Amino acid sequence: MKLALELDPLSSNKQNSLGATFYRAARYDEALEHFREVPDADVNSAYRHYRMAAIYERKGMQQEAVAEMLTALRIKHQNELAATVQGRFTSSGYSSAKKTFLWGDLRENQRQVKDRLLPLAVTIAGDYALLGEPKEAFEWLEKAYREREHDLMYLKVDDRLEALRPDPRFQDLLHRIGLSP
Repeated sequence: MKLALELDPLSSNKQNSLGATFYRAARYDEALEHFREVPDADVNSAYRHYRMAAIYERKGMQQEAVAEMLTALRIKHQNELAATVQGRFTSSGYSSAKKTFLWGDLRENQRQVKDRLLPLAVTIAGDYALLGEPKEAFEWLEKAYREREHDLMYLKVDDRLEALRPDPRFQDLLHRIGLSP
């Protein structure tokens, strides 16, 4: 990704991809550095802000994490949900704000899947995993497998799925898609 960016330094897509690569490698400060350089007109803006929120959460920077969640929601024109998340953060703290964000994200992603707008089964599984709902997470991972969803290639490094990794069903899925030794 570094070479790709050197060859095309004005590409916001490559800048975002390099940030995502650092993110998946848990090199969070480097990821933030690259994510900050991508303009918000980029097609991956909302996802980039989701990743930045996750990084700030891992770093214990809850205020910054919420700010990134709100930015992502506003980019997706989900202003009502953004106001609710902000209100939950103010009144009940980070955990409540994040759960509100995840449930709202889940509803929107499920709507898009139902309308066949995007393949988001892995994203939905990640939301369920973060919400502590493993049964639903595995149902969506199986849907992603059946539909050969592209994002399955990131299963081993998708931090949203950490809680599922010890489960034998997760190991079986890794084996079926060819990601286990």
